[in-house]
Amino acid sequence: MKTDTFANRPHSKFIRELLTERGLNNKDAAKILKVTERYFNNKLYRESFSFDDILTIIYACGYTLALVDENNKVCELDFNYFPNVSEKVNDYNKEVRDVKRREYEELKTKALELKKKYNF
Repeated sequence: MKTDTFANRPHSKFIRELLTERGLNNKDAAKILKVTERYFNNKLYRESFSFDDILTIIYACGYTLALVDENNKVCELDFNYFPNVSEKVNDYNKEVRDVKRREYEELKTKALELKKKYNF
């Protein structure tokens, strides 16, 4: 029985599926990998992702990577052994939190202005 494994399909298709499932786009993925959007799109087109790139996207999408041996013994990969991966994802998450915090502060300021303007 043939399973749908990472090795059985193009990496770009796999990456697009992961991003789509998590509601991320190419611009988000480029930020995660700390590259330009154009460079990321070239990687997609050319199938030129490094193992580190793929691990970073898997981790950023909230997945883990499991290695399965011929006896079906599963070994889950610990992303802490790949500091570049954790660092890139943590930086991206921090950036997203900062943007949301700024948006919240702007909305809060506008709400206070409206409250003052209309006396409620």
